Amino acid sequence: QPAGRQQGQRNCEQEGETPPANCDQGTHDTPIEPGGPVFLERLRGWGPMPGEATQHPDLRALQVWIMENPAEDLRNEVLAERVAMSPRNFARVFVRETGVTPARYLEQCRLERAIRMIEDTSEPMETLARESGFHSAEHLRRASMRNLGITPQAYRERFQSACHHEISQRKET
Repeated sequence: QPAGRQQGQRNCEQEGETPPANCDQGTHDTPIEPGGPVFLERLRGWGPMPGEATQHPDLRALQVWIMENPAEDLRNEVLAERVAMSPRNFARVFVRETGVTPARYLEQCRLERAIRMIEDTSEPMETLARESGFHSAEHLRRASMRNLGITPQAYRERFQSACHHEISQRKET
């Protein structure tokens, strides 16, 4: 990271871009862009990405099942039963194998699902929160703020803005 720059900042003048009006000396905050380096870097700070499976075969199968069924009843007891372990042993093994608690991993999977839905649909937040496994849009908002530092609605607005900008640039070339 160059001196004087913080994570999530870039020098647009050096990258050949026209700086925005609020840009200070060519250095400004980079919006969180889906699939972009800041977004992925932020997600990587969580620990294993939901798509990164452990080497433990039972847990690997469970991770896949969690990603495919984020709205199911995924309490620790239910997950432990799926891999034929006691809840206490399951929690210990899961943390040892993945580096995060089952609850943290579950929130990551649900948030990743919600983000994909925000990017791909115009469904109301309440609907995609439920389909992602959150109890409500407020639970989704809290998880998003805790993990990404941005609300789902603000993320949608930035994503849509970035998409419109990219589309208009493609039309110009």
